[in-house]
Amino acid sequence: VADLRREIAERRRAQEEQARLQASLGRSERMAVMGSLVAGVAHEVRNPLFGMSSTLDAFEARFGARQEFQPYLRMLRGELNRLSELMRELLEYGRPTSVDLSPDRIDGVIAEAIHACEPLAKRTNVEIVNHIRQAFPPVLMDRRRLLQALQNLFENALQHSSSGGIVEVAAQTVRDENAVWIDCVIRDSGPGFPPDDLQRIFEPFFTTKGVGRGTGLGLA
Repeated sequence: VADLRREIAERRRAQEEQARLQASLGRSERMAVMGSLVAGVAHEVRNPLFGMSSTLDAFEARFGARQEFQPYLRMLRGELNRLSELMRELLEYGRPTSVDLSPDRIDGVIAEAIHACEPLAKRTNVEIVNHIRQAFPPVLMDRRRLLQALQNLFENALQHSSSGGIVEVAAQTVRDENAVWIDCVIRDSGPGFPPDDLQRIFEPFFTTKGVGRGTGLGLA
């Protein structure tokens, strides 16, 4: 009886694992299709966007000194910058994933990400506290992508922390099955994710920041 129960339990675990892998494969396929779609849309939009930007440049060069046009020029420039950033993120998301691995130090990448987020930290009145006091050994990483991921995490933490809050970062070496890893943790003083939202944070276009404040492509 014990052997039968064990066999049934093992079969159930195998079926659950197979279902999980199929669901993961399905999500990957859907995201790949969406990536191709958004990249195509972004390419089509870039040409008229460039034309609009060039026209605004010409108008600003000719009439920019006139005070009555200043509010409209600032508004148009801001919206064009926002569209350009969205197109950049769409193209980045739709680009085939390629990993450029080379040895580098994680503490240096973290320090660079913090430096890039210092202006946002000042605007939001949130302090970034770096608890890393040691130089970690080099590890294989795609530095550009890791820097982007860390910067996105810091920006999200700063935006969701209340004024006077703290964002902390720490790292430590851990050993797992004779391999040494570096575990990096970023904590903030914000409200955290509701459980339903936590399952969707890597989905493209999912955002909790509200209209005009996020594209939902940063973590994706």
